[in-house]
Amino acid sequence: MRYIPHVLAFTILGLLAGCSNTDDAATSAPTDEAAPAADGSDEEAAAEEEVERYAYSVDKDGIDICFRKIREKLGPDARVNEIQSYFSAGTQVDPDADEPKGTLTTCAVDYQNPDDARKLLSVRMDVHSGEFGKPRPVELHVTGNKQSFKLDDYVIALGKIDTAPLQAFMDSQKSALDKVYSVYAWDDIRLQAPGTFSDKHRLRVRLTGRFKSNDLENTGDATLAIDGKTVVDNDLTK
Repeated sequence: MRYIPHVLAFTILGLLAGCSNTDDAATSAPTDEAAPAADGSDEEAAAEEEVERYAYSVDKDGIDICFRKIREKLGPDARVNEIQSYFSAGTQVDPDADEPKGTLTTCAVDYQNPDDARKLLSVRMDVHSGEFGKPRPVELHVTGNKQSFKLDDYVIALGKIDTAPLQAFMDSQKSALDKVYSVYAWDDIRLQAPGTFSDKHRLRVRLTGRFKSNDLENTGDATLAIDGKTVVDNDLTK
Protein backbone atom coordinates (compact mmCIF):
# COMPACT_ATOMS: atom_id res chain seq x y z
CA MET A 1 0.00 0.00 0.00
CA ARG A 2 1.05 3.60 -0.49
CA TYR A 3 -0.45 7.02 0.06
CA ILE A 4 -1.21 9.72 -2.45
CA PRO A 5 -2.71 12.92 -1.01
CA HIS A 6 -6.34 12.12 -0.30
CA VAL A 7 -5.84 8.80 -2.09
CA LEU A 8 -4.95 5.36 -0.84
CA ALA A 9 -3.76 3.24 -3.77
CA PHE A 10 -2.75 -0.39 -3.95
CA THR A 11 -2.15 -2.75 -6.85
CA ILE A 12 -4.72 -5.49 -7.26
CA LEU A 13 -3.09 -8.91 -6.82
CA GLY A 14 -0.03 -7.10 -5.41
CA LEU A 15 3.28 -6.22 -6.99
CA LEU A 16 5.72 -8.92 -7.94
CA ALA A 17 7.80 -10.13 -5.03
CA GLY A 18 11.58 -9.72 -5.15
CA CYS A 19 13.38 -12.54 -6.86
CA SER A 20 15.33 -14.94 -4.68
CA ASN A 21 18.90 -15.69 -5.65
CA THR A 22 18.75 -19.18 -4.13
CA ASP A 23 18.04 -21.07 -7.35
CA ASP A 24 20.27 -18.91 -9.51
CA ALA A 25 23.49 -18.99 -7.55
CA ALA A 26 24.25 -22.62 -6.72
CA THR A 27 27.74 -22.99 -5.28
CA SER A 28 30.07 -25.89 -4.68
CA ALA A 29 32.75 -26.42 -2.06
CA PRO A 30 36.24 -25.45 -3.26
CA THR A 31 38.71 -28.25 -3.95
CA ASP A 32 42.48 -28.32 -3.96
CA GLU A 33 42.43 -28.45 -7.75
CA ALA A 34 40.29 -25.28 -7.94
CA ALA A 35 42.07 -23.00 -5.50
CA PRO A 36 41.51 -19.27 -6.13
CA ALA A 37 44.23 -17.45 -8.03
CA ALA A 38 46.71 -15.55 -5.90
CA ASP A 39 46.15 -12.31 -7.80
CA GLY A 40 42.42 -12.27 -6.98
CA SER A 41 41.33 -12.72 -10.61
CA ASP A 42 38.80 -15.40 -9.63
CA GLU A 43 37.12 -13.04 -7.20
CA GLU A 44 37.01 -10.29 -9.81
CA ALA A 45 35.53 -12.64 -12.39
CA ALA A 46 32.90 -13.81 -9.91
CA ALA A 47 31.96 -10.22 -9.11
CA GLU A 48 31.63 -9.37 -12.81
CA GLU A 49 29.48 -12.46 -13.37
CA GLU A 50 27.20 -11.46 -10.48
CA VAL A 51 26.73 -7.96 -11.93
CA GLU A 52 25.85 -9.43 -15.31
CA ARG A 53 22.95 -11.34 -13.72
CA TYR A 54 21.20 -7.97 -13.56
CA ALA A 55 20.10 -6.22 -16.72
CA TYR A 56 21.18 -2.69 -15.77
CA SER A 57 23.54 -0.82 -13.49
CA VAL A 58 24.54 2.77 -12.75
CA ASP A 59 28.06 2.33 -14.14
CA LYS A 60 26.94 0.85 -17.45
CA ASP A 61 23.61 2.54 -18.03
CA GLY A 62 23.34 5.74 -15.98
CA ILE A 63 21.40 6.76 -12.90
CA ASP A 64 18.17 7.39 -14.84
CA ILE A 65 18.09 4.07 -16.71
CA CYS A 66 14.72 3.10 -15.22
CA PHE A 67 13.11 6.36 -16.35
CA ARG A 68 14.48 5.94 -19.86
CA LYS A 69 13.26 2.37 -20.14
CA ILE A 70 9.80 3.40 -18.95
CA ARG A 71 9.72 6.15 -21.59
CA GLU A 72 10.67 3.58 -24.21
CA LYS A 73 7.84 1.32 -23.11
CA LEU A 74 5.04 3.82 -22.51
CA GLY A 75 6.01 6.74 -24.77
CA PRO A 76 6.40 10.45 -23.89
CA ASP A 77 2.64 11.09 -23.83
CA ALA A 78 1.93 8.53 -21.11
CA ARG A 79 0.72 10.24 -17.95
CA VAL A 80 2.44 8.88 -14.86
CA ASN A 81 1.67 9.17 -11.18
CA GLU A 82 4.87 7.82 -9.58
CA ILE A 83 8.10 6.13 -10.68
CA GLN A 84 10.35 4.15 -8.36
CA SER A 85 13.88 3.00 -9.08
CA TYR A 86 16.32 1.54 -6.58
CA PHE A 87 19.98 0.56 -6.88
CA SER A 88 22.04 -1.59 -4.54
CA ALA A 89 24.24 0.45 -2.20
CA GLY A 90 26.72 -2.44 -2.01
CA THR A 91 28.18 -4.18 1.02
CA GLN A 92 30.66 -1.40 1.84
CA VAL A 93 27.72 0.83 2.70
CA ASP A 94 25.17 -1.81 3.70
CA PRO A 95 26.60 -5.13 4.94
CA ASP A 96 23.21 -6.74 4.35
CA ALA A 97 23.11 -5.83 0.65
CA ASP A 98 22.43 -8.88 -1.50
CA GLU A 99 23.34 -7.35 -4.86
CA PRO A 100 26.53 -5.77 -6.22
CA LYS A 101 26.83 -2.00 -5.81
CA GLY A 102 24.99 0.03 -8.43
CA THR A 103 22.81 -2.75 -9.86
CA LEU A 104 19.22 -1.75 -10.62
CA THR A 105 17.07 -3.75 -8.22
CA THR A 106 13.66 -2.09 -8.66
CA CYS A 107 12.00 -0.25 -11.54
CA ALA A 108 8.25 0.36 -11.40
CA VAL A 109 5.71 2.94 -12.56
CA ASP A 110 2.08 3.81 -11.87
CA TYR A 111 0.43 5.46 -14.87
CA GLN A 112 -2.97 6.54 -16.12
CA ASN A 113 -4.86 3.82 -17.92
CA PRO A 114 -4.98 4.89 -21.60
CA ASP A 115 -8.32 3.09 -21.99
CA ASP A 116 -9.92 4.60 -18.88
CA ALA A 117 -8.52 7.94 -17.68
CA ARG A 118 -10.18 7.49 -14.28
CA LYS A 119 -7.85 4.64 -13.35
CA LEU A 120 -4.19 3.80 -12.78
CA LEU A 121 -2.15 0.86 -13.99
CA SER A 122 1.11 -0.38 -12.49
CA VAL A 123 3.94 -2.14 -14.29
CA ARG A 124 7.23 -3.47 -12.91
CA MET A 125 10.46 -4.54 -14.56
CA ASP A 126 12.07 -7.92 -14.10
CA VAL A 127 15.50 -6.56 -13.19
CA HIS A 128 17.28 -9.72 -14.35
CA SER A 129 15.83 -9.82 -17.87
CA GLY A 130 15.18 -6.09 -18.22
CA GLU A 131 11.67 -6.80 -19.50
CA PHE A 132 8.51 -5.29 -18.06
CA GLY A 133 5.70 -7.50 -16.84
CA LYS A 134 2.00 -7.16 -17.56
CA PRO A 135 0.20 -4.04 -16.32
CA ARG A 136 -1.86 -4.52 -13.18
CA PRO A 137 -4.83 -2.38 -12.14
CA VAL A 138 -4.44 -0.06 -9.15
CA GLU A 139 -7.39 0.49 -6.85
CA LEU A 140 -7.76 4.06 -5.54
CA HIS A 141 -9.29 4.84 -2.16
CA VAL A 142 -10.08 8.52 -1.69
CA THR A 143 -10.76 10.37 1.53
CA GLY A 144 -12.68 13.62 1.72
CA ASN A 145 -15.02 14.61 -1.10
CA LYS A 146 -14.76 11.57 -3.33
CA GLN A 147 -16.93 12.96 -6.10
CA SER A 148 -14.60 15.90 -6.66
CA PHE A 149 -11.44 13.79 -6.96
CA LYS A 150 -9.76 13.98 -10.38
CA LEU A 151 -6.92 11.63 -11.23
CA ASP A 152 -5.74 14.16 -13.83
CA ASP A 153 -4.50 16.30 -10.92
CA TYR A 154 -2.05 13.57 -9.90
CA VAL A 155 -0.49 12.50 -13.20
CA ILE A 156 2.00 14.16 -15.54
CA ALA A 157 3.19 13.41 -19.09
CA LEU A 158 6.47 11.51 -19.18
CA GLY A 159 7.79 13.89 -21.84
CA LYS A 160 7.73 16.76 -19.34
CA ILE A 161 10.17 15.02 -17.00
CA ASP A 162 13.89 15.51 -17.69
CA THR A 163 16.18 13.19 -15.75
CA ALA A 164 19.27 13.76 -17.92
CA PRO A 165 20.63 16.62 -15.73
CA LEU A 166 20.46 14.57 -12.52
CA GLN A 167 23.96 13.12 -12.92
CA ALA A 168 25.43 16.61 -13.20
CA PHE A 169 23.67 17.57 -9.98
CA MET A 170 25.03 14.49 -8.23
CA ASP A 171 28.54 15.19 -9.50
CA SER A 172 28.31 18.74 -8.18
CA GLN A 173 27.70 17.38 -4.68
CA LYS A 174 30.85 15.23 -4.55
CA SER A 175 33.07 17.71 -2.70
CA ALA A 176 30.51 18.28 0.06
CA LEU A 177 29.70 14.58 0.35
CA ASP A 178 33.36 13.52 0.53
CA LYS A 179 33.79 15.74 3.58
CA VAL A 180 30.97 14.00 5.44
CA TYR A 181 30.93 10.39 4.24
CA SER A 182 33.72 7.82 4.17
CA VAL A 183 31.73 5.86 1.59
CA TYR A 184 28.33 6.38 -0.04
CA ALA A 185 26.19 5.25 -2.96
CA TRP A 186 23.26 6.76 -4.86
CA ASP A 187 20.55 4.17 -4.36
CA ASP A 188 17.17 5.79 -5.06
CA ILE A 189 15.78 8.01 -7.80
CA ARG A 190 12.05 8.51 -8.05
CA LEU A 191 9.22 10.66 -9.28
CA GLN A 192 6.97 11.69 -6.41
CA ALA A 193 3.31 12.58 -6.92
CA PRO A 194 1.83 15.79 -5.51
CA GLY A 195 1.36 15.45 -1.79
CA THR A 196 1.19 17.17 1.56
CA PHE A 197 4.36 19.21 1.01
CA SER A 198 4.04 19.96 -2.69
CA ASP A 199 1.23 20.45 -5.17
CA LYS A 200 3.56 19.47 -8.04
CA HIS A 201 5.41 16.38 -9.13
CA ARG A 202 9.02 16.31 -7.92
CA LEU A 203 12.15 14.28 -8.59
CA ARG A 204 13.89 12.87 -5.53
CA VAL A 205 17.38 11.41 -5.37
CA ARG A 206 18.71 9.61 -2.31
CA LEU A 207 22.05 8.27 -1.16
CA THR A 208 23.07 5.92 1.61
CA GLY A 209 26.46 6.41 3.21
CA ARG A 210 28.56 6.11 6.34
CA PHE A 211 29.58 9.17 8.33
CA LYS A 212 33.32 9.69 8.67
CA SER A 213 32.86 10.82 12.25
CA ASN A 214 31.39 7.59 13.63
CA ASP A 215 30.81 5.11 10.76
CA LEU A 216 27.06 5.23 11.31
CA GLU A 217 24.88 4.55 8.27
CA ASN A 218 22.82 7.50 7.05
CA THR A 219 20.40 8.25 4.23
CA GLY A 220 20.23 11.72 2.71
CA ASP A 221 18.04 13.02 -0.07
CA ALA A 222 17.51 15.97 -2.37
CA THR A 223 14.35 17.12 -4.11
CA LEU A 224 14.40 18.72 -7.56
CA ALA A 225 11.84 20.09 -9.98
CA ILE A 226 10.93 17.93 -12.97
CA ASP A 227 13.50 19.81 -15.10
CA GLY A 228 16.14 17.85 -13.19
CA LYS A 229 18.07 21.06 -12.45
CA THR A 230 16.14 23.25 -10.03
CA VAL A 231 16.92 22.22 -6.46
CA VAL A 232 13.92 22.46 -4.16
CA ASP A 233 15.49 20.93 -1.05
CA ASN A 234 18.90 19.41 -0.25
CA ASP A 235 19.36 17.21 2.81
CA LEU A 236 22.05 14.94 1.43
CA THR A 237 24.44 15.44 4.34
CA LYS A 238 21.88 15.53 7.16
